[in-house]
Amino acid sequence: MLHLLTEWLHAGRPLHRPLLGLLLSLICLSLISGVWLQPKLNQLHRTIYAVGPKAAPAQVEEAQASFRHWHRLAQVIHWMMLAGSLGYLWRLSQPIPASRFVTRAKYHLE
Repeated sequence: MLHLLTEWLHAGRPLHRPLLGLLLSLICLSLISGVWLQPKLNQLHRTIYAVGPKAAPAQVEEAQASFRHWHRLAQVIHWMMLAGSLGYLWRLSQPIPASRFVTRAKYHLE
């Protein structure tokens, strides 16, 4: 977000809603993954590979099945974030569109 704001102020690149929406989507996906999904995966991982007192075999089987499900979801989110980041990078590498209007400084007579 800071990069978009800096480009808008410094280079005069206009803020486009689709690009801003893409960036906000990437931030939301990152928060979902880090705050909600990763702690759930960590807890399931601890249940599956407990070092101390072992969990019951039924609990381990249930945790493994649940871990596979949540891990697939995490992979989908990560691939979406990668595709979105590449799309964002591609969009920023495009040249700044020329202004439709001519500035007065261009025709300033001395």
